[in-house]
Amino acid sequence: MRILLITQFLSTTKGGGEYLFSLMANSLAKKGHKVWIITHRIENENYENFHENISIQFASTIKYEGGLPPSIIENIKF
Repeated sequence: MRILLITQFLSTTKGGGEYLFSLMANSLAKKGHKVWIITHRIENENYENFHENISIQFASTIKYEGGLPPSIIENIKF
């Protein structure tokens, strides 16, 4: 199956949701699915640890500062 995942943040080291999203993508890829992810590139984040069936496309590069989730306007802009 071909799967497209869209998320603002994807990380194996930062945040709870970001980490769970990366686990989900890797799990789907290990089962043989082709997974494409559209996300922001987080500065100083390593994206080389993902399964070979995962293709990541970056919308832009951001500095991860943690804190509160983005506003609805920021979500729409993404």
